[in-house]
Amino acid sequence: RVSAANSDDAFECAWLRTAVAGLEGLFNPGTSSAFVERAATRCPADARLRLAVAVVRDQQLAIGASPRDPGAPPAPVSDGERRILDAYTAAFLPGTEHEARVRAAWVHFRAGRFTDALATIDAARGEPPDAPVRYLRDLVRGQILRSLGRPDDAAAAFRAALEAWPRAQSARAALMTLLVSRGQLEDAAALSESIQTSDSADLDPWWVYWLGDG
Repeated sequence: RVSAANSDDAFECAWLRTAVAGLEGLFNPGTSSAFVERAATRCPADARLRLAVAVVRDQQLAIGASPRDPGAPPAPVSDGERRILDAYTAAFLPGTEHEARVRAAWVHFRAGRFTDALATIDAARGEPPDAPVRYLRDLVRGQILRSLGRPDDAAAAFRAALEAWPRAQSARAALMTLLVSRGQLEDAAALSESIQTSDSADLDPWWVYWLGDG
């Protein structure tokens, strides 16, 4: 029997974290949503399960979403986004705050709310403890800063992302296109060459962003 008599049982919560990670990795929120929400109610003190609730809700919103017109004005927060942002806010806890803020900022970014996105990501306390989250934070910050018309700061953010995860393709490509737009063609060409010589060992945390703990 997995379910304990009381909530926040250590064994039950460990089992649920494992099951939820697998469900996130399926990217099938229609199937996983009810289980993940239930898991979080069974273990309300578990920060990773709280974050998983937000990730699965975010997956659901992302399915079938139309690309935003770059010239469109910022969209107000929709009811669906509010559900997601509230869930991310509930995960602003030790151990998950940085990742939850990055993901909440990306919700704002996708809707063109670049100022809100930057404020969300920059309000985190301290530094992310692990390299993949540091990489995601700086990669997302770079995209936000570029959209805010701050290319120097965006380039610095992309370079910081590459310090955290040196051969990540997404950060190299983002920095390369930024350098091209600024006429720094030699530096851009060098990045282009490095991207073309990537191999299967050059993993990029951005590639699995939508899979959460999966």
